[in-house]
Amino acid sequence: MADLAEEMSSGGGGGDGLAMEGCTVVIVAGPPTKTSAVRLGVAVHEERARSDLDDKKRGKVTVYEFEDCDALTNLESLLVGLGGATGIQSVYHSGDESVEKLVGEKGLGIACAETVGGKDLATTSMAQDVETLTGAEGSTGRAVLRSFEGGDGLGMRALAGVIRKSGLLEDEDARGTIELEQGRLNQYMRLDAAAVEALNLFPATSTRDGRAVVQEKAASVFGVLNHCTTKEIGARLLRRWIRQPLLDAAEIRKRQNLVFALKEDDTRRAEIRQQLRQVPDIARLTRRLRGERPRGGLKEMYVLYEFARRLPNLADVLREDSAGDTPACAALVALGDQVHALGSKNRFGKYLELVEGVLDMEYAPAEFRVQSQHDETGELANLYEKLTKIQHSVEDARQELEDGTLSAMAPRFETDAAMLRTYGFHFRINKKHDNDLKKVKGDAKYLSVVSAGIRWTTQGLQTLSERHTDTLGRIEAAQLKLVQQAAQVAATFEPLFEAASSLAAQLDVLASLAHAAAFAPATYVQPELVGLDADAKTRRIQVEAARHPCLEHLEGVDFIANDYRLGSAAGDADEGRFQIITGPNMGGKSTYIRQLGTLLVMAQMGSFVPAEAATLPIVDAVLARVGASDEQLRGVSTFMAEMLDAAAIVKTATADSLVIIDELGRGTSTYDGFGLAWAISRHLATSVGCFCLFATHFHELTVLANEVEKGLVSNKHVAAHATDDAITMLYNVNKGPCQESFGINIASMAGFPPDVIASAKRKADQLERLNTSTSSDTREAEDQALQKVLKFAKLSKTDACDIAKVRALLAA
Repeated sequence: MADLAEEMSSGGGGGDGLAMEGCTVVIVAGPPTKTSAVRLGVAVHEERARSDLDDKKRGKVTVYEFEDCDALTNLESLLVGLGGATGIQSVYHSGDESVEKLVGEKGLGIACAETVGGKDLATTSMAQDVETLTGAEGSTGRAVLRSFEGGDGLGMRALAGVIRKSGLLEDEDARGTIELEQGRLNQYMRLDAAAVEALNLFPATSTRDGRAVVQEKAASVFGVLNHCTTKEIGARLLRRWIRQPLLDAAEIRKRQNLVFALKEDDTRRAEIRQQLRQVPDIARLTRRLRGERPRGGLKEMYVLYEFARRLPNLADVLREDSAGDTPACAALVALGDQVHALGSKNRFGKYLELVEGVLDMEYAPAEFRVQSQHDETGELANLYEKLTKIQHSVEDARQELEDGTLSAMAPRFETDAAMLRTYGFHFRINKKHDNDLKKVKGDAKYLSVVSAGIRWTTQGLQTLSERHTDTLGRIEAAQLKLVQQAAQVAATFEPLFEAASSLAAQLDVLASLAHAAAFAPATYVQPELVGLDADAKTRRIQVEAARHPCLEHLEGVDFIANDYRLGSAAGDADEGRFQIITGPNMGGKSTYIRQLGTLLVMAQMGSFVPAEAATLPIVDAVLARVGASDEQLRGVSTFMAEMLDAAAIVKTATADSLVIIDELGRGTSTYDGFGLAWAISRHLATSVGCFCLFATHFHELTVLANEVEKGLVSNKHVAAHATDDAITMLYNVNKGPCQESFGINIASMAGFPPDVIASAKRKADQLERLNTSTSSDTREAEDQALQKVLKFAKLSKTDACDIAKVRALLAA
């Protein structure tokens, strides 16, 4: 049965247990406003998982209207999130050049992008169209429609476009089945494409010898967390959860409680995962049962029957009370109650009765026969009798051959369905018996000779095979109408199967997260989360012995854990929200700063995190500026790409965001680069107040901690031990700035000739002496000025008003 379910479940896509073909998006851009570079209307059509038999809404259209900067960061984050379950099938836009560049070149996994306009965006019949699609009870849809009236009409135009481009009005089955809702950008953590790549959330695909090569499993967060056992539906939902980390602390805790319950109970988790292995790709099966002439039939009905029949077993495992009455256990039992309710007589009980009343269960799953009493003509009964006689003849022939002169060759009668469709009834023997087979008198006929063995048959078996195939074809034709009628009735249970598929997918992901935490190389903990509405003083990042979830799985890697302390309530100079990380190349700076972003994504999707302890604030965005490279097709240099990313961060980061910056200011002169790095850092630290980890080789930037209010900026460095001949990376992150640069040491390790290294040292010493002299003079002048200010502060009020005494003080 498991093999049959796997055969029936190949392919598909979808989120929340649905096998969607990808959503359709329409984007309409408006002119600049006083507060933004552009205003956008976006409409998204996607399939929706129904919750019960009486839930008729199988599609959803979400409409957004929002302002955006010239880098379109809000739109990019929205598209990144939408690509989480199945990818975006099609994007239609109104021709705006910046939108066209974004959807075409940002690597968002968009299958098709086209311009749209004219009649496709006309809103004249919008009220009537919405009424048709949402149905008579669509008061919510009408309310959404009213919310977009009276403005610039961008949302309405996008809605009109997605209705037409999705063909909803032409699809009679869609009428009255669409849910319309107003979208919110603040529902999930904002992740742009740069952050998704920088945090290694999904496997990267490269090309080798013209073939696509995917990274190994442990090279991405998805790979580390994906231990789903269902056929695709769990993995698809996991992708969506990773791309759409939650912002609601209560919803995150619900997931955490379920993960905790499954992590702590090894036996229950193993039983649940075993039950889930039998879950097929339900949506793909139910889709085949739709319509007046469904493509599917008894086979699909039987696979769904087996799934529904096993649901009570899954519910029983979930509802076991052996773990006690903790909140975590209660959450698991509540999930079990939902599964149990689906399996009741008034729900899946009726489906089981349908299949048992139509299908002859004695022969399934080897054969799928409609019970002969449903055929008033009696033709099916006659054909079944004929088929039975043929099968008896085949069995007699098989027995005769196996017990006769061929017994010494240990012939194996083939039962694999695929092989039977290809060769008919036949035997397989080991290739070493080839000469023995040739010596046997009779009508043996070779079908194929491969290293795995010889496939052969006889004239008698071949004749029986032809008669068997012909009879099966006649049975299929005779029962076609009955099968179609049964499939149409079975299709009415599709909402119930969608609800079950959604629950199975959620349970699969939760069990997968628990499995990942339970079998990690070291401790995974449940992070304590601080909500967005909490007092700013309590929103601190405190993580003990944090590890990177991917790197610790690599063979031969003994990962060095490090702590995070950002946002001290007491204004601790070492725990500023903005931290500058210095140190040598290959010392672990990039890993350290990206690791924190990865932990936050994992925490807000409901997962445990690799650490000894963790208190994390919920962040509204993870924004990354790392590893810029030329984008030659766009005519954008490395430095320009870097500046565009940094500009987008400056414009969109909030006090509740995490910003990750790795080496900003390269690609231009040292002074220009440092000036930009300084200005951007100062702005983020003092004006925005976001959490930020800034890895840099501009050691002068560490002075920023002394230039701003105490406790806003802190310095950290990655430790290394250097000698004249070598440098050893310690990978510990310590307090304070790095006291020296190790660039020449790294160059020596890379194998540069000794004379080049010596020349580099001489030039570096010369520049350092010059810089030290200049810095010394500057510091001396600053110290003198400070001393004069302090002396002035000590003057009495009378002396401070005496111009002569003040001049004498300044001249001293």
